[in-house]
Amino acid sequence: MRISKIEILVIITFAIFTGCKQYDNFTTYFNTYYNMERLLKESEEEFSFQEEKKRIRPRVIVPEAKIKLPEPRERGLPPFLEEFIINKQQRQAVSVKLDSIIIKGSKILAKHPKSDYIQETLYLMAVSYFYQNIWLNSQIKCSELIDRYPEGKLSPDAHILLAKNLLIQRKFEAGKMVLSRTVDVAWLLKRYDILSEAFRIEAELALFNKDYEEAIRPYKQAIIQSDDDEMKAKWQFDMAALLFRISRFEQAEKQFRKVKDFKPSYITEFEAELFRASSLARMGKFEEAEKILGNLESDGKFEEWKASVFAERMNVMRLKDSLEQFKTAEKYSDTTYVGSDAIAGVYYERGLDYFSKQDYSNARMYLGKSRNVASPVSKKASQVYKLLEQWNTKKTAISSAMKKYNESKSIADTERMELAKNMYEMARVQEQLGNLDSAEYYYSSSTTITVAMEEASARYYYAYARFLNERKPVMSDSLMEIIVERYPLTDYGQDAMRRLGYTENYVIDTLKELYNSGIHLWQSKEYEFAIAQFSKLFNYYPMSELAPKSIYTIGWIYENDLGLYKKAIEYYKLLERLYPESIYSKDVRRSIEYATLVATGKPIPDSLKTKERKRYYAPIAPLLEFPEKEEEAKKTEKKKRKDNIDGKDLLSDPTKLFKDMLESIPSTDELLEEPGNMLETITKPDSLKNLLPGVNLPDPLKDLKKSEEKKEKQEGEKGEPKKEEPKRDELILRQAQDD
Repeated sequence: MRISKIEILVIITFAIFTGCKQYDNFTTYFNTYYNMERLLKESEEEFSFQEEKKRIRPRVIVPEAKIKLPEPRERGLPPFLEEFIINKQQRQAVSVKLDSIIIKGSKILAKHPKSDYIQETLYLMAVSYFYQNIWLNSQIKCSELIDRYPEGKLSPDAHILLAKNLLIQRKFEAGKMVLSRTVDVAWLLKRYDILSEAFRIEAELALFNKDYEEAIRPYKQAIIQSDDDEMKAKWQFDMAALLFRISRFEQAEKQFRKVKDFKPSYITEFEAELFRASSLARMGKFEEAEKILGNLESDGKFEEWKASVFAERMNVMRLKDSLEQFKTAEKYSDTTYVGSDAIAGVYYERGLDYFSKQDYSNARMYLGKSRNVASPVSKKASQVYKLLEQWNTKKTAISSAMKKYNESKSIADTERMELAKNMYEMARVQEQLGNLDSAEYYYSSSTTITVAMEEASARYYYAYARFLNERKPVMSDSLMEIIVERYPLTDYGQDAMRRLGYTENYVIDTLKELYNSGIHLWQSKEYEFAIAQFSKLFNYYPMSELAPKSIYTIGWIYENDLGLYKKAIEYYKLLERLYPESIYSKDVRRSIEYATLVATGKPIPDSLKTKERKRYYAPIAPLLEFPEKEEEAKKTEKKKRKDNIDGKDLLSDPTKLFKDMLESIPSTDELLEEPGNMLETITKPDSLKNLLPGVNLPDPLKDLKKSEEKKEKQEGEKGEPKKEEPKRDELILRQAQDD
């Protein structure tokens, strides 16, 4: 059989392309993907994520507490979702590895887009983003994988991871929808591990919403649909454990018994019998429970799990209230089964027993022992333990402060604020413990003891109002009004105004009204009422900008208007203590220091003494004296020439008269030095005669004067008042005013 050239060419081309594909996969795996997979495995080992997958010891299952326990909602998530979140402290040691996975994955996507490892690369990148709490990026990579490989081998893994991302981002409806798709894909590809995880998440969501039937439904459906007896046994146990957790012990015992109807693994078989015995004990059927526990102890294949059997025996003692037997068993377990999570579960329940009886001292002891061992209950045990630690600490602090207050009948403001804070925190603890009457007492005490003008007081009033909102709504509204009046600029005041329906202008108008009222009363010298208005301002609105100014104004009134210096110093000190950074505080700081030193008789430092300033006189140069002497000589010469005018000289040279007249007129500098010279020269009627001694000149105004005198005489006879000539001083004053 001969092969044509075309066939040979096709074979060669296929071989080349196949070889290139293999080469691409080879380089992708060994150069990049292998390292990505290794880094993720090392990171998960650091998180202990593989512990559940490699579990070779029985689970610890504890019924939900009947008492109300405080649950932290740091992210506003159901508590079971917190288990999926890796905090910063946990990933600190592997942060570089997680970043390296992202970098290597990006290289594969860019340089080997047709490689067979694209699906795995997308999934590893999604997981890396998830561990770094970058939810959106992880969501995008999961969606990309599902779009490109909807029935790929990692599609179920991508679906369950996408559902977790959506739930953690509080997209609960979308998360539930993806969980439903996850179940379908997992059934299609027979990924029972993913199915189990999806059922558990659905059940936990239903339990969180108190929908118990919905929580059980997925397990019932899975048991009916599955043809794998081992998986049926596992899901049967999970359903029974769910009933056990919600304290339906009779139903749980029946479901645990059904596990044997399938093909359970030996660990699932042991767990089913163990918790069946626990269910019987909680139903009060102690003999049947002890019989099952005896059978488990005598079975050699369960030898390694004796700690779990002993823990259930301790539970039987606890439920029978056999205190002495329990104490003996406790001593034995503390030495024989150190670090057992099953024993830690027993201590947790024992601590809750004391907690429900309000025996907080014993509750703290057992919860403390439980929280020190890594177990499913350690987180809750730690939470309640911390709450009881706060209770113990605040109780001691309040008792000590109240004893001091009762003895002295008065305490300083700082001590009052500390006591009010402890009262408030104790109220919160009592509220979380479910002791509502005690909580109300401590909330009320915190508002009574606190210093009203302190900003922290707003928090105490607000907490008390919130607590009474449903119990005593009228009293709650009254407390809200107090918050609005006294602390309107705080966050609590703003929220109180919204609740009461006040506008934003309420605070502005009230502040302006109070301050302006105080100013008007001060100007009217109503000092007592002015001080009262300013006091209201800084008492009711301590956070406003006018508060320090009001205290300063009160001190000013006492100091400058009333002369009560001690009272003024008191308010200045108050200003310094409450508003140390204000400009008013800085203004009075030295005065307070000075007054304190004077009152105590201590020496006043130079920095506070009044400094005397020496007046500086500039030296006068000798040359500056000559011009003054010359000017004085010229003035004297002018006067002599004025007084000694010779008539013969005038006849020989008549122009001399006008020259002398010009010289006798004061210079500008002289007029500026003595403005009266100009008036004196103008107002003298005989100035011309003085210029011409010995020469009789006719008076050109003689006839005019006679007519004026005659006119004045006639007016005098008619009884009209004579107008007096303005005096010289009046003329000078008028001239100055005109200037």
